[in-house]
Amino acid sequence: MRASRHLTLGDQTEYVRWMRDKHDLNRFGLAQQLRRGLGGLSSFGASFNVMSLIGSSAVLFGPALMLGGPAVIGYGWPIVALFSLAVCASQAEIASAVPTAGGCYHWAAALGGRRWGWYAGWLHLSGYGALLVLVNVTAAGLLDAYASQRFGYSPGALTFWSWTLALFGTQAAAHHAGIRLLAAVHAAGAWLQALLAVAIIAGLVWIVWPGTYPADWLYRFDNSVLGTEGDLWAFAAGTLLLMRAFIGGDAAGHAGEETVDPRIRVPWGMFLSAAYVAVIGFVLLAFMALSWGAGTDAAGGSLFLQLALAPWKAAGPVVAAGIALALWFSGFAVLGTASRSLFALARDQAAPRSFLWAQVSAKSHMPVRAIWLVTAAGLTCAVLLDTAVWLQRLSPVSFTLAFVMLCLHIAYAIPIGLKLTRRDRWSRLEADAPWRLGGWGKPLGWIAFVWLLLTAAAAVYLFSVWAAAAAAIIVLVVIIMDFRYGKRHKEGLENASRRTRDEIIRMERTYRRRMSGK
Repeated sequence: MRASRHLTLGDQTEYVRWMRDKHDLNRFGLAQQLRRGLGGLSSFGASFNVMSLIGSSAVLFGPALMLGGPAVIGYGWPIVALFSLAVCASQAEIASAVPTAGGCYHWAAALGGRRWGWYAGWLHLSGYGALLVLVNVTAAGLLDAYASQRFGYSPGALTFWSWTLALFGTQAAAHHAGIRLLAAVHAAGAWLQALLAVAIIAGLVWIVWPGTYPADWLYRFDNSVLGTEGDLWAFAAGTLLLMRAFIGGDAAGHAGEETVDPRIRVPWGMFLSAAYVAVIGFVLLAFMALSWGAGTDAAGGSLFLQLALAPWKAAGPVVAAGIALALWFSGFAVLGTASRSLFALARDQAAPRSFLWAQVSAKSHMPVRAIWLVTAAGLTCAVLLDTAVWLQRLSPVSFTLAFVMLCLHIAYAIPIGLKLTRRDRWSRLEADAPWRLGGWGKPLGWIAFVWLLLTAAAAVYLFSVWAAAAAAIIVLVVIIMDFRYGKRHKEGLENASRRTRDEIIRMERTYRRRMSGK
């Protein structure tokens, strides 16, 4: 920060800071249409909630442990955490230089030009759309199973889809309230996940510690204790399942136009979210793994839920409600990120009927049409996925997770690779980036780039080759769209680069009365 020209203006009024952030955004040819109201905790929460340590563990901890054995915690988690920190650090550095709602799309466009941005943006939107389906569908399944046991009804297609519709609908509706609720939800979600993790760890320590197994059990590749046959590929697959908890660190970057002082707060939110997930997650899952077998049956439901609720008994419903709420927060954050990605593409004329999806509500300052389009698309994809599972006997979680990792990891790798190879463009952008890695930037960038490509290929190989086929269809559609809308997209970017201050002021005039959050 001292080496940069960035001024934090921490001792100035809210209006002065807002004006500085607005003029900084105007330099990219973009008008301040979204309202700024996210602070440091809310920016952190945007990424932390998408990663969703509690929600991801509730779905995938049991399968990962049963597949790869306890070594997926002792060895697998630290490996994934360290490489994911390299990815988040590399992305955070770019986000500090390009603090817009476009996120991955604008990073690639700024470093490599229109076409790189086009493909990175659409792959990113496809990955986040699939992630929204994965989060809400698995959450609906867990909620339906737990509620049926709690309230004594028979779960079925009707109850499952009722939960699914309720999750999608309430998350979309909550975005209409505006930036104040958005900031509060992101902050509350971060606190809730941290408190739940502490409560679960404390309960396990108090009730069942020293646990069922000794600590060195976490470092055994032989998982015969669990009744499964372990090998290197099983360990790799189990480790990749746990990697879901590190997907979504870039979410804070897509809230750049809604964050106060985004060149500092956004990169810190991205990096620290991965760091906190790494530390808290290892402690939580290690205690759970060592307590496995204390009155639990992995084949009888979610292993995570059984272990989390076992120590609390009377307070079990409260803990279960907290886990359900954490799952809702995760879907809410994923929907927000996906809608901002669509909004940024549409604003640059990079989507069909862009004028519709680029509109921002003058009342709430939210891209409400983009939000509802992503919601409708997510519900449609959930139905299609359910149909495909029924026809082809696919595993919905494995297929969707493989598709998410393939699309998002390639989308993440594009701007990181461009940063490494287009040093001339990066040096110009870096001059305005106060959050820098210095001499660590290049080695961490190459580590992140190789890791992203390897894990994308491994996810397809280990989980579902159908995910590669689905991604190929997406790429084919994006290529066709590029022929149809590429010229218009190029004109949109050129118009933004030539936009005068007076034109930007006219665009902002509709929103000026509410933009400062007052």
